[in-house]
Amino acid sequence: MPIYMDRHDISADVTAENVAELHREDLKIQAKFSCKGLTYWFDESKKIAFCLIEAPNQDAIHKMHQHAHGEVPNQIIEVDPQLVESFLGRIKDPFPSSPKAQGLINESAQRVIMCLRFEPQQLKNLPVLKWKSLLQSYLYTLRDKLSKFEGNIGNQVGSQFFISFKNFQDAIRCGQELVNHFKSEHLKNGKYLLDIKIGLSTGMPLSDGNDLFEPAISESIALSYFKSNGIILSDSYLINQEGLQKNRPINLPKEDLKILCHLLEFIKKEWQNPLVKVEDFGHSLGLSKTLMYRNMIRLTGKSPNNFLRKYRLDQALDEITKQEKSLTEIAFESGFNSVNYFSKCFKKQFGTLPSSYLKK
Repeated sequence: MPIYMDRHDISADVTAENVAELHREDLKIQAKFSCKGLTYWFDESKKIAFCLIEAPNQDAIHKMHQHAHGEVPNQIIEVDPQLVESFLGRIKDPFPSSPKAQGLINESAQRVIMCLRFEPQQLKNLPVLKWKSLLQSYLYTLRDKLSKFEGNIGNQVGSQFFISFKNFQDAIRCGQELVNHFKSEHLKNGKYLLDIKIGLSTGMPLSDGNDLFEPAISESIALSYFKSNGIILSDSYLINQEGLQKNRPINLPKEDLKILCHLLEFIKKEWQNPLVKVEDFGHSLGLSKTLMYRNMIRLTGKSPNNFLRKYRLDQALDEITKQEKSLTEIAFESGFNSVNYFSKCFKKQFGTLPSSYLKK
């Protein structure tokens, strides 16, 4: 059966003890509705609860809650239990610390989401199998570093990793260690051969959208496209930077973050469209062509055309690395009108032809 997560916005006078009792009431009658309550999270300060339930459909969950106590959910989505465990650390009730705490959970489901992106500067001496091997070694390094910061790897998309933390300070300290580690590993002749981009955002598992941590993940991706390497976060998150000497996070004003989020939302929809024009960037944000150009240079360091081309090539690189499609398929699916032009752009960006990257 599928597994769902639901969200309950709780009234101000409800306590962790009350929520634990509601959970027990669900368990008493869950079999009548073919449901199985796996666990829940409750943030007493924010008065938000999330339940993880195995059920035949969303309607069964509504009926179970309605019949048990009347506290129906504000939102329900189907989830991948592996992703839930990766981002939140568990998919079952935690062991009680004492008999008195049996069934009592007061643990927030809010997490800090890190988008960590690796951008190779050149692939001339980095054939596909070696790049795959490097990405695997990065995964091992992440697992090693995360162990002392209560971080969990959520998932990986190509050379992009999503990691969850319980607080910003741990996320930042871990980010600094990662930047130092990978910089030293990829320094050659005074030049860095790999850009490390880190965007940090915070959010709940369910809010707007139909995917787990969707707004927080989208925001962290947008922040990782800021022009500077290192750790980027919105200035709406107040953090203590005392004692942080190297790789201090860059705080981006909320208005700039809003522009980046809209930009990435537009790019994600249109990057495969070969007919998209520079003017379309501004239209999506309600900005003139000139103002859009200035904002993109200021925030990403690239013009609209160059940013779009770089985004397409990064997506194409991930597809080529999978070795599942032909170069012709990848070129056209990436929004290029011809394979020759795609190869020319790829070589200019990465220092080698896509065919050479594969053959080596």
